[in-house]
Amino acid sequence: MKVMAHQILRKIAQDISKARWFSLIVDETIDISVKEQVSVCLRYVNEDFDVFEDFVGYYETASTNAVTLLQTIKDVLLRLHLPICDCRGQCYDGANNMSGHRAGVQALILKECHKALYVHCCAHSLNLAVQDATRCVSLIRDVLGLVGDLNTVVRASAKRYAIFQAIKTSISSDCTTSENANRTSLRQLYPTRWTVRATSMQSVVDNYVAIMNTLETIASNDKSESGSKAAGLFKSFHRFSTYFGLKLGVSVFERAEKLSRLLQSTHLPATDAKSAATSLIKSLRCSRQEQQFETFWTSTLSEAKKLEIDDPVLPRRSRPSVRVDSGADGVTYECPADYYRAIYYDFIDCVSSCISDRFDQETFGIYENAESVLINTINCKEGEPEDMAQRLNDVIEHFTTDLHSFLN
Repeated sequence: MKVMAHQILRKIAQDISKARWFSLIVDETIDISVKEQVSVCLRYVNEDFDVFEDFVGYYETASTNAVTLLQTIKDVLLRLHLPICDCRGQCYDGANNMSGHRAGVQALILKECHKALYVHCCAHSLNLAVQDATRCVSLIRDVLGLVGDLNTVVRASAKRYAIFQAIKTSISSDCTTSENANRTSLRQLYPTRWTVRATSMQSVVDNYVAIMNTLETIASNDKSESGSKAAGLFKSFHRFSTYFGLKLGVSVFERAEKLSRLLQSTHLPATDAKSAATSLIKSLRCSRQEQQFETFWTSTLSEAKKLEIDDPVLPRRSRPSVRVDSGADGVTYECPADYYRAIYYDFIDCVSSCISDRFDQETFGIYENAESVLINTINCKEGEPEDMAQRLNDVIEHFTTDLHSFLN
């Protein structure tokens, strides 16, 4: 097995040596034995302009500080006889030890090879943006926690899950074929993939009646701690705020999930990735219009009444303690619609702002310019002469000895 593995690595190293330049893709993970391992992939382009991303191995490390990780990367490249000075790109996650501007791995490599552009993975940037926005809005954060607890109570036990399935089947038999076609079973939340949570939240919305009946049954018959948790969840899912949070979360997460799938495409140009993120921001900001909220509010309110969920009410105002009381009057709302309008706008603003911040990368512009010059040249598109000349000059200025200017 080792002989085969070494033969494959030698072939990869030979192919990269022929291509000369390469990019690094590095990530850290903890395996089931609680050992920190570093995965290393190398990306390169052959003479026929075919792009390859080859995995070269997992490497155990006792520490994840930037210096240790850099030494690991250097050791891997040394074994493959690949000089680090030929590195032209770096792609890592947003961890500070990897992406730090001063002491991160990307900064340390840039000191040795200033042409090795660092680009934060776009799909991971989107995931972190949605995560940041969710943590900023307490209602969405709490609703996601409820969905996670629901999966723990219902799906963690075969007996309790059988109760849910029996109730779901009973309800489905009374529904039309079209209603059953749109109804799925409960989907678990992925702990780290924030952009694919729409499916799990939508499954809760689709099975709301079955879930309420299941929680009530478990709370009545189960005398263990699970019965107590089910009783608490039953009360929470009976509140309008929970249903509103689910519907709002689905509305935003669905659009983020579509962008996430697009960003993971192997043939997506960098310019299109940036444009797709910009389109999502514009779409979210369009949802911020008053008419859009009124439509969302009316439909959510109507659905909640059909499900016999409690009517929306204003939260109980709590007086701040004397130590933190600034003397200023807190925000007051005249009706529940005003309160939920504020949450609606707040969540959309947070998601839009976080995506914009995460995709505003300093080095991404050089990456886009290089790609634009190559694609337009291959497709024989002249475009705007001044724009193309500026893009080409920016690329040549960065990759000084790699490229030669053909402009007079």
